[in-house]
Amino acid sequence: MTLSRTLRYAALPALLALGVTGCLNPPDYPETPSIEFKGITKQRMTGPNGTADFDRVVISVNYKDGDGDLGLRDTELQPPYNTNKPDGSLNPDGYNYLCRLQVKDNNNEFKDVVFPPNEPGYDGRYPFLTPSSQGDQAAPLKGTIDYEQDLFKNSILRTGTTLRFRVRIKDRALNVSNEVFTTPVTLE
Repeated sequence: MTLSRTLRYAALPALLALGVTGCLNPPDYPETPSIEFKGITKQRMTGPNGTADFDRVVISVNYKDGDGDLGLRDTELQPPYNTNKPDGSLNPDGYNYLCRLQVKDNNNEFKDVVFPPNEPGYDGRYPFLTPSSQGDQAAPLKGTIDYEQDLFKNSILRTGTTLRFRVRIKDRALNVSNEVFTTPVTLE
């Protein structure tokens, strides 16, 4: 008699837990990704011979996507994800992290740094983010992307230069997120 009573009392919380989890619905995010700026860090780096000093920045953005189709695998280099078109020109769809550098000018305004048409600038690729546990099923996904960039001194980036980045991400269906701005950082 005691054993059946004990089992009954143990089964009740288990059934309640199953009932609660069965009622939970996945979050309802749009299929176009959305991002919000989380933070930017900067660290002064020294090369192996002590000569190649540069600043490394890590840009962190939080993301949400309704169907979870985010990121690219390293092996995905065929259209539409190839980084160059057959004629050798840059394919903007080959990059899913869109990162535009802005530099503060003498009027304290941030201006875009324009790169030659065949250079991606600071655009890049973030890795495939869909959890393997969901297989090929579309499912909401959220998290943080940390994107690292090394900034070497040149005619634009000098000690004391204040800069920031405009950031967007692209999903596998080539939907582009909203745009966020990082807080400014100053090069050492």
